[in-house]
Amino acid sequence: APEGPGPDGGRDPGGCRSVPVRPVPDGGRRGPHAPAVAPFGAGIVGVGLTDLVERLRRVQQRHRPDGARLALPSGPVRRFEQAVRLGARRDLAGTVDVAVRLLDPPPGSAPALPGRVVGIGVSDEVVRVYLDRGAAGLAVAPPWTWDEGARTLVAEIGTLRRALAGGGRRRAGPLPTLATVGGGGGEVLLVHLEGLGSVAVDGPPPATEGLVRSLALELAAGPLPAARDLVLVGFGHELERFDRVAAREDAGVLADELAGRVLRTRELLDRSGWRSVDEARRLGAPGAPDPVGVLCGPRVAARDASDLLRTAGDGRCGVAVVAVGGDEAARHVLTLTAQGAGHSLSALGSVLRPQLVSEADQSLAVELVASAAASPPAPDGPVAPGSGTALAPAAAAVPYGHTGSVTRAVAGHRRGVADRARPEVEVAVLGPVLIRGAAREFTRAWARELVVYLAVHPGGASNDAWATALWPDRVLAPSSLHSTASVARRALGRAADGTDHLPRSHGRLALGPSVGTDWEAFGELAASDQPARWREALELVRGRPFDGLRATDWVVLDGIGPAVEAAVVDVSGRLSGHCLRSGDARGAEWAARRGLRVSPYDERLYRMLLRAADLAGNPQGVETVMAELVRVVADEIEPVESVHPSTLALYRSLSRRRAV
Repeated sequence: APEGPGPDGGRDPGGCRSVPVRPVPDGGRRGPHAPAVAPFGAGIVGVGLTDLVERLRRVQQRHRPDGARLALPSGPVRRFEQAVRLGARRDLAGTVDVAVRLLDPPPGSAPALPGRVVGIGVSDEVVRVYLDRGAAGLAVAPPWTWDEGARTLVAEIGTLRRALAGGGRRRAGPLPTLATVGGGGGEVLLVHLEGLGSVAVDGPPPATEGLVRSLALELAAGPLPAARDLVLVGFGHELERFDRVAAREDAGVLADELAGRVLRTRELLDRSGWRSVDEARRLGAPGAPDPVGVLCGPRVAARDASDLLRTAGDGRCGVAVVAVGGDEAARHVLTLTAQGAGHSLSALGSVLRPQLVSEADQSLAVELVASAAASPPAPDGPVAPGSGTALAPAAAAVPYGHTGSVTRAVAGHRRGVADRARPEVEVAVLGPVLIRGAAREFTRAWARELVVYLAVHPGGASNDAWATALWPDRVLAPSSLHSTASVARRALGRAADGTDHLPRSHGRLALGPSVGTDWEAFGELAASDQPARWREALELVRGRPFDGLRATDWVVLDGIGPAVEAAVVDVSGRLSGHCLRSGDARGAEWAARRGLRVSPYDERLYRMLLRAADLAGNPQGVETVMAELVRVVADEIEPVESVHPSTLALYRSLSRRRAV
């Protein structure tokens, strides 16, 4: 079994889970303060999936009809998304990225790598690069050194980061077929399939298929889909939803196609003098082809799998094949062995806990991506002129998956009226989180997080609910929960009437009526039909909502984050449009920029900026806004989506350039 979290809530970087979701039956109870799910994967597959889903949701938000918020998944898919987010180790992915950027030295400064990369191991302290051959006594460029047996290159993580910050050589995606196989002893191991070439996965059938499926999912959802092609044979067509992923059933025909590709590439390498395609690509050779990864499931006939493995060979020509089952045609073998209730994996001389993905997990991953790629829903009611398009704070408590209209009135929240008195304590979430008016400083960060969670759940939350939101992968003792609540209560202090801002209760917590949020104030101001009130609402927006929290997954999973973003964008667009109609270009720009603080990729607001620049008689401003949008789309959305045709049409109508 994987090792559990440490005292600070972190995970052993070698921890892997093959069954991430432990659903609670309807009407059932988990037991006292038990986590809802276990983290999914060894760390990097979660990063790729989360980033892909968030990019797709940005596209949904950009194309969302005014007055609607996004429908989010529920049930098992929601729990799976939580598991993916828990398992997403951005520190691990970032360390791997730094390591691969520094694999090759600048030209002329030191010898190139003596061999081809076949794997990378990452622990909390060091990065280890596995090569296809050692080279004792051969000099290597800093920050790398040989290990004691001259079998791998090693570098301390701090040294790597300092080298990159000091102007070390940067490269874009030199190892696009790098994927995790497992972890153990505090280290996560990734194999470079192109460097290995032909790989057989041997062992018990369910586990071998789970390992190959995990490679497929991590590569399909990874950060470099535009740098390689992935072909799945005998696995069905589910993963074709991902970019540059194809499913094939005709393994024999595929082997013939790849054989022709290998022949042409070998001739190219012989003429150019490069040792391999991946070396040529890493060192910037023009015309180096992207690699092709072929993953074969257990349904592929043994003869066809052997043909594919022989075609890939050592991977020198940019083709990598992984097949289930031992096969003499493979240059490398990953061996799985049943061990108690789990399995162990032998890979590159190490014994690990394998990263396994079940067929059910894969289906949940595909369903999660499908939900993020679906067309945005229309509002469930008419948008009345002048009505507030801000989602009522109470709508945050609507069950996950409900599609609510952000035009809904704000009268149903805790204090319920537009004429309420200013709260004695205000939890500001429309930017970096602040708690204004508390009696004293919060001595525990998690007590502060509890107050923020309760502030946007006006109906309160059971101890199980808020504990799971803040620590979804940990089991906390009741005494720890009680202590966290007590610290929060002392920090908030008492209201003017002598009652606690956080009243005492058994099994459930809710803030008193003396505590409010800037989100509630935003909703009340936005509900007005007066543009001056809309401006007051937008003045509350200081930056990205909920910025600075330690636990942020619940903001997405509860639907609160998307609701806030949708509401702010709608009010921003409404005020900007009013200013444009009034001839106030500066006011229109201010309103649009306020919304972009929350949703920096929303093209409706960029269209407002284009119109504002044109209204102000500033043709260069039109060009500047369009250039800014293109950069944002490229950084935040691509390769999933590009600039919207409506935006391009508006730009063409306003630009004075002869050629657009």
